[in-house]
Amino acid sequence: MLDACELQAGERPAEILGDAGYWSEANASLQDEDTELFIATTKDWKQRKALREQPPPRGRIPEGASLKQRMERKLRTRRGRDAYSQRGSTIEAIFGQMATRGLNRFWLRGVEKVQG
Repeated sequence: MLDACELQAGERPAEILGDAGYWSEANASLQDEDTELFIATTKDWKQRKALREQPPPRGRIPEGASLKQRMERKLRTRRGRDAYSQRGSTIEAIFGQMATRGLNRFWLRGVEKVQG
């Protein structure tokens, strides 16, 4: 994912925002010092709402925390909330405009279908 993004843009992105469809241990492990990831870990809105209502985490990350627990913790911080909230206003607005104008026939999944 990061390599394709770097190939298209010519540079590595500083931040990547992804919905729960992009969550996997493999994608979460791609985070490095150049790129910070903010990926939702669950598709269920009730679980996401429960996580949002918890107080922001304080202190060090527990040693035995999994990648999923670390990402959930990061998304609950002020920085994580601010970064992920940008996703809704940038990406979802585009999908809304496309649906309103009847362009949903162009919605394809996968690079092969888009290029074909």
